[in-house]
Amino acid sequence: MAEKIRNAVLCAAGMCFALAALSFGLVLTLDTLAARRAFDGAGEVTAVVTRTEYAKPKLKVDAEAIEVTLTNGSGTAATIDDVTTAPDGLTPGDRVTVLHDPARPGHALFPSQLGWSALMFPGLSFAVLGLIQTLVVAGVATRAVLVRRTRGGRLGEMRGREHPEQRREDHHGRTRR
Repeated sequence: MAEKIRNAVLCAAGMCFALAALSFGLVLTLDTLAARRAFDGAGEVTAVVTRTEYAKPKLKVDAEAIEVTLTNGSGTAATIDDVTTAPDGLTPGDRVTVLHDPARPGHALFPSQLGWSALMFPGLSFAVLGLIQTLVVAGVATRAVLVRRTRGGRLGEMRGREHPEQRREDHHGRTRR
């Protein structure tokens, strides 16, 4: 009995983890797809970094905010929308190439943030791994249920023999099929 409970808990935990990974991956993927759609018609523009804030300022990694000024003659200031995937090590005065759409003033993105790898890692990877794990856990759980329904514990072992629930007694008390 304790083994059945343990297996049920492990199966439920595995399914929860798999669905969480799937959900997390889908959220990241949808976020990247939304950025891809928002900057689809944006052109590449040279800009100068005007302000950076890092979680680890000495190492210049884990950006929290990056602001640039476009050098296309407009002098428009823009904030990098997704700083989590922005390149590390930027300092004010660095010249960079950004994507900027005049229809979305004040917003910019680095071209590397819309590449195939940005879509694949980590979002789509989590989604695919979560989906695979969900299918595996569901398959294991389904097989466990089917095995419990057979008398001997193996699938197909009941072939040629009747299931105990299929036996019925007739009005004389004899067992019949």
